[in-house]
Amino acid sequence: MKEKLLDLFYFLEDLNLEMVAEKMEESEELKASYEKWKQLMQDEKFVRMAELRQRAILDENTKLEVSYDNGVEEGLKTGEKRAKIEMAKKMIEEGMPLEKVIKIIGLTKEEIIN
Repeated sequence: MKEKLLDLFYFLEDLNLEMVAEKMEESEELKASYEKWKQLMQDEKFVRMAELRQRAILDENTKLEVSYDNGVEEGLKTGEKRAKIEMAKKMIEEGMPLEKVIKIIGLTKEEIIN
């Protein structure tokens, strides 16, 4: 199984490599796949569909990356705010006036209390 995957990797990596030509001679499956690929590449409709599919996949990957980045950013902001709230509550517990804590930490009274 690993050898078949390796053959396919070489085949897809660079169709001009000598190794690919050798592997195609050794494997009827690989040779048949290559012939089918050549046939499909002559069909303009198929090529256009393949290009559209590739573009859709790239778009989806971009959306996922942006969503991930936004999620990480939002998570960091949430964590930072929670840390500020905890610090503010400890400062109040230690006797610091609420107004001074609000000024130092930069949160509202409602954020600290709730």
